[in-house]
Amino acid sequence: VDPAGYVYVLNNNPGTITVFAPGAAGNVAPVRTISGLTSGNGQLAVDQFQNVYRNSGNGFQVWGPTASGAIAPNITLTYPGFGEGIAISPTQP
Repeated sequence: VDPAGYVYVLNNNPGTITVFAPGAAGNVAPVRTISGLTSGNGQLAVDQFQNVYRNSGNGFQVWGPTASGAIAPNITLTYPGFGEGIAISPTQP
């Protein structure tokens, strides 16, 4: 969940990231979907600017706050054994 209340979900089949509006409940459509992931494995994090971060254990991707559809990440780092965790630190004033 980002600071504005949007909920981000990493889905395995197919590999997508779906974003739901604050307060969404029941069977509702996402407000946006990032598709084309090779899998939904890994961890997901979102920063205060709604940038989306994914660590799949063998790579790391970052999408911007308006990413939607089958779009390539803005940043991709690939390294086997990259790690199994992800954390976002807020910007300090």
